[in-house]
Parts: sequence; structure tokens; C-alpha cells
Amino acid sequence: MPRARFRDVNAISKEMFETDLRNRTGNRAPRPFLPNEVLVKVSIFKPHALLNNKMQEFILLGSQPLSVLKDSVSCLSDSIFEGKLTPSSTIFIENVFHDDMRDPTAIRYSETVLRWVHSEKRFSHPGLDYYELGADMAETPLRDIDLRLGSHYLYAHQGDCQHVIIFTDMWIPHESDVQDSAAYPLKTFQCKYRKKKCRICNIFQAKFVTYGDVLANENPFFYCEECYRPMHYSKEGHLLYDYQVYPYFHEE
Repeated sequence: MPRARFRDVNAISKEMFETDLRNRTGNRAPRPFLPNEVLVKVSIFKPHALLNNKMQEFILLGSQPLSVLKDSVSCLSDSIFEGKLTPSSTIFIENVFHDDMRDPTAIRYSETVLRWVHSEKRFSHPGLDYYELGADMAETPLRDIDLRLGSHYLYAHQGDCQHVIIFTDMWIPHESDVQDSAAYPLKTFQCKYRKKKCRICNIFQAKFVTYGDVLANENPFFYCEECYRPMHYSKEGHLLYDYQVYPYFHEE
């Protein structure tokens, strides 16, 4: 039987959107748009996923740089283990790389690709092109990029975590838009993730996942914060036995 078509489900309700907007703008007077401002809608898809797996969607100002888009994306790869693994990333649009070099430890992801594609004129081969290095993300406003709505572009970070990004719409602000330029970027879509519950209480969402846990009857095993510590630490705070444990966020 054919598989049912995946349907994007938005986790952002109208109430959540309005609450987030109030928290960000406060009670101050709205900041007007710059002259000739435009609004741009962009969709980000799950890493290495089919295009029916939209992860997030934002509305940005044309005057905002690509680095604002990069900072808005929330990906599991930026949260695993001890936080962000590397500040390096790149956005590839219309055969041009825009690297994020704000951090002094960042490296240019584009360098290896550019060196390879220009070596021996590989850019002349079918499927390749004369890729170029553009301005860094923080120096590249969206309005200065030759975008094609609906085209597939690339956001790469944390080594090999790759997302398709698609600019889906562009328009001049009108009355129905949020009239405070400081409110942007606006997140208009967040996919719903599957989250496992604690296997002990079956009430709270899991926060930890263990492997090789001798007291667990499953491998891996999922714990909430309330159940994890009493199972693995003495009253004095000493670890009772060895096992592997990692933070648990959600299922892809």
C-alpha cells in the first residue's frame, strides 16, 4: 500500500506566537521599517531529510544579514553533548558561499569545496559550476542577494549537518504585517517532534538516555529528571555504578 503523505504540523499556536511577540517587543513604541524594506519568508528543512519534512519557517527583513537567519535556526546538532561543537557554518546560494566567520575559531567550510572544484577545472564537469566565495554571512543583507523563490539552497553546520533552505515568498510590508521592525525575524512555523516519556514514571518527558544501564530492562533507557538521580546516585551524591548517559532532546 502507498505510504500516507506526511503533513507538516505547526507546533506554534496563535497564542504562543502572540506571547512570544509581546515578550520580544515589550511596551515600547514600535520601531518603523527602513525605507524600501521588504519581508522575506524562508523555510528550513530537517537535516538530510526529504522536502516534506519542514523544520522551521521565518519571516525576516531584507535589511537583515544571513547571520540572523543562521542564528534563528534551532537544530539538534547545536545542542548535543556539551553545547555547540563548532561555530563554523556556511550558506550556499546561487553558487556562492557565505561563511560565518564571526567567531575567531571559525573555519571556512567553503575553502575545501572551492579548492577542489577549481582544481583541474572541475567546474566544467556536468553537475558542477564555477562556485565562488561571497561576503561573510554577517556582511550580507538578504536584499543584496540574487534570490530565486522556490529554489533549493544549502545551510551546512556542525561538520556534516546539512539543511535545505527555500525562500518561499517576498513582499513589501503591508498593514497586516507586524509593524515593529525589532520583532523580526518572526518564527511562523516549528515542526512537532516526537518526545519519549520517562520509562519509570511514564508521566514526565525524558531528559536523559542511558546505555549499558544494569538496572534498566531496556537499552537504551529513558529517564526524566525526577527519576534519574535517585536511580543512579547515593544520598551522598556518589555515582552507584558505571554506564553511559546523554542528554535527551527529542526524536527526529
